[in-house]
Amino acid sequence: MEERSVRRVLDMQRRIDVALFGLGAPGGTLPSHVYTAGYLDDDELRSLQNHGVVGDIATVFYREDGSTDGIPLNERATGPEPEELRRVPRRVCVVSGESKLPSIRGALAGRFVTDLVIDAGTAHRLLVE
Repeated sequence: MEERSVRRVLDMQRRIDVALFGLGAPGGTLPSHVYTAGYLDDDELRSLQNHGVVGDIATVFYREDGSTDGIPLNERATGPEPEELRRVPRRVCVVSGESKLPSIRGALAGRFVTDLVIDAGTAHRLLVE
């Protein structure tokens, strides 16, 4: 985090006025790369499950109620802190697939999203459930 090139990116990240992101989901039909590429070992994956994690935004994990506190892996996450993300005026989330519904609900509950781009089927399920 102290590397000059990393600091520059983190400084720019603090000044953005639009964030465009997708949502990771451990239980998605197509699980996100962070859950399947070997970055996390079995104990860490179990820890996420035990902490009720339903998704992540740039490797910052959250629960369906939008909370992030007490999730040990967030201590080493490189994505924006939830408070930093919420300070961005426009936060556009692009996501599809009904298997990501828990992740979408969590992102909405955590107030991480101001604008949601979503497929019609998932939007319908989100509204009726």
